[in-house]
Amino acid sequence: MEKIIKKAEKLSRRYDEDDLEILISKLGAHLFEMPLGRIVKEVYFKDLKAIVVDPNLHPYQKRHLILHALAHHLFHRKREANYFVDEDKNFLESLKVREKEAEVFACYFLIPKDKLDEILKEEWVKESPDLVSELAEEFQVPEDLVRKRLEFKKLYG
Repeated sequence: MEKIIKKAEKLSRRYDEDDLEILISKLGAHLFEMPLGRIVKEVYFKDLKAIVVDPNLHPYQKRHLILHALAHHLFHRKREANYFVDEDKNFLESLKVREKEAEVFACYFLIPKDKLDEILKEEWVKESPDLVSELAEEFQVPEDLVRKRLEFKKLYG
């Protein structure tokens, strides 16, 4: 995970997170918005190097899913695709690893270590009745991403 975290932190420092389309373009992918239905909210097509996200999502969720898909572009596009579940028990395990890597990348890009550590030292944090909600607003991300980021902080420092 160290490689994933370092890449996320490097890109977060280098690029303005408010213009993800430019970041994606510079990294060799393309961003498209189109309705995807009720279940699917984001898709990465590795052969096309295309990230597709549903335009109807809340802006915080959209940012999260775009960064999640970008991680697949950066770290998983050269891996052999698995389009169906077969008898291979390693398929599901490798899928779990890839999804965790994509979430770690999104978390560390959108909630960088330096900024998070600085905020967690502030006095109001100790008295906050709903720290997750307040951090979500501070970083403009979904609350579940804040929970994941705090869990990753425990695991990876």
